Amino acid sequence: VCLALTLAAFLLEGLRGMRRSFWRTKRKVNARASRRWSGRFLTAVLVLAGVCMIVVYVVDPLQFVRKASYEPYWSVEQRYQNPGVAKNYNYDTVLLGTSTIENLRPEEMKPLLGDHNVKLALSAGSLYEQRLTLQLALRSQPVQTVYWGLDYMAFGGSADRVEEVLGPFPNYFYEQNAWSQWKYFFNYSSLKDSVV
Repeated sequence: VCLALTLAAFLLEGLRGMRRSFWRTKRKVNARASRRWSGRFLTAVLVLAGVCMIVVYVVDPLQFVRKASYEPYWSVEQRYQNPGVAKNYNYDTVLLGTSTIENLRPEEMKPLLGDHNVKLALSAGSLYEQRLTLQLALRSQPVQTVYWGLDYMAFGGSADRVEEVLGPFPNYFYEQNAWSQWKYFFNYSSLKDSVV
C-alpha cells in the first residue's frame, strides 16, 4: 500500500511537471530532466522498500528472526508461525501433528513431558508439511523426544501435498537458504501484521 501510494504520487508529480514543461516550451522534456526524475523515483522506491523491510525486521510479527520480547502476535495460520517458534524457542520435546495435537496445551503437558516442550501442530497438515516442520525443529534445537500424532487424513493426496486454503504454503520459511527468506520482509501480510 505504501509502495503504491508513493509510486502514484511520483507519477502524478512527474506527469504534472512534464505537462507544464511541454505546454510552456512546446518541446519534448530533455533527457537530463528525465534521468533526474527517474533517479529520484527509483531512490524513493528503494527507500520506501527499505523502510518496510526495517519495520518488519524490527517488529518481527511471526518471530521468524528472534523470539518476541513483548506479548507475541499469534497467527491463525501455523504454517507461517511455526518456523519462527521452531527456530527461536528453547525446547527438547516436540508435539507434532494436525488439529488433534493443536487441542493439547503444552503447559498442561509439562508434568508428562517436562518444562521444555513446544507444540508445532498444523491444522489439516499433510505428512509432507509435518516432515518439513520436524526437519526445521531438528536443525534448530537439540530435540530429544518427538510426539507425533498421525491422523489418517494426513496420509491422503500426493507425497508433497501442502494445504493452501488460507494462502500459499511458505516454502521459504522452511528452507535453509537465507536468500529465499527475503519474501518475509517484503510481504504485505508481514508489514500489515507489524503495523497493526
